[in-house]
Amino acid sequence: MMNGTAFVDKTAALADVMGENVPMVIAGLYPRRMGKTSFLDALNGFLAVVSDISCNKRMEAFKECAIYQDNRECFDKHFARYAVFKLDLKSVDQAAAQLRKAVVRAARGHIRFLRNLLGGGVVDISARDRGTIMANVHRYREDITRIINSFKFLDELRDVNATHLVDIGALLPELMEVFYWLFGRGSVLIVDEYDAPFMNILCGVADVNLRTMLQREYGHFLSASLKVGGKNVWVWLYLDQRA
Repeated sequence: MMNGTAFVDKTAALADVMGENVPMVIAGLYPRRMGKTSFLDALNGFLAVVSDISCNKRMEAFKECAIYQDNRECFDKHFARYAVFKLDLKSVDQAAAQLRKAVVRAARGHIRFLRNLLGGGVVDISARDRGTIMANVHRYREDITRIINSFKFLDELRDVNATHLVDIGALLPELMEVFYWLFGRGSVLIVDEYDAPFMNILCGVADVNLRTMLQREYGHFLSASLKVGGKNVWVWLYLDQRA
């Protein structure tokens, strides 16, 4: 308990979702107020290389948790080793403009990481991965520059419409491919409330033809985001189940 709030350690479940026999796409159905966001934040903090919190600070926090104390092998294998993209779709409804905002938000930290790699800035990389990553930066410099420019285009885009959905849908898969080249391992894509755009469009758009078109556009976007050139990508799709 802390200030009247109870925190439940669910980190033991991280070993289950990263198990060798677990499917690459997991759809989770969570009732409201059951700790979905907290678990996703823990998953992100555990797996991610790119984070606003340093690797050392996260390490100290997880040392107090079950994943470290009871399953050290899993902790050492997976902690801070993946590019993790968290796509929050809770407020997305009218397709292109809000999808652009959600994608840009999910990609921004990773683009900053890539810019620092290219420019010789400070990057928080574990010692065991640093040599491999820095060697691959020189090898894939042109590809990294291209994806940075693609992000810049979307980040500065203001008059967003359906013609931009291809570019919006392509950004995260291309970023995941770049990180696959750099790290030599798959990325993790967490889609929080992946059903929200469908529900928001269904409840908020009266015109049947427009509603069908918007839902089709979102379906194409989500399908494109899950296709990453056959590379290994773990995908968690979480649904905020409503009464």
